[in-house]
Amino acid sequence: MARKAKSEEQGTTPISLGDDETFGEVVDQDTAQRLSLAFDTLEKFPDFVRRHRRFVGGATATAIISSTAIILAYRTIHGRLAKGESAVDALKGITEDEVERSISLLRRIRRRK
Repeated sequence: MARKAKSEEQGTTPISLGDDETFGEVVDQDTAQRLSLAFDTLEKFPDFVRRHRRFVGGATATAIISSTAIILAYRTIHGRLAKGESAVDALKGITEDEVERSISLLRRIRRRK
């Protein structure tokens, strides 16, 4: 009998860069769904993304979104799902202001350290 990989036994999926390359921690299905919803949230607010993007690479600069923006979107969508909202309702109801307010929480956490 073929032995299952540890990630298959736990119902988790490794993050993949391409066909053969994987890296980092194994992400469970729930986290993967919430990360996907966080990126869907960011797509709803292009002005928010514009304010939180950075450019890397000199003359051939590539715009990337700040990891802080991704964390804020993840935290906001996670909070709604934790309260029992469906993924569709959470994504429909989320506002840019709600995501922005998460910044104040991060600042309070930093001050405590």
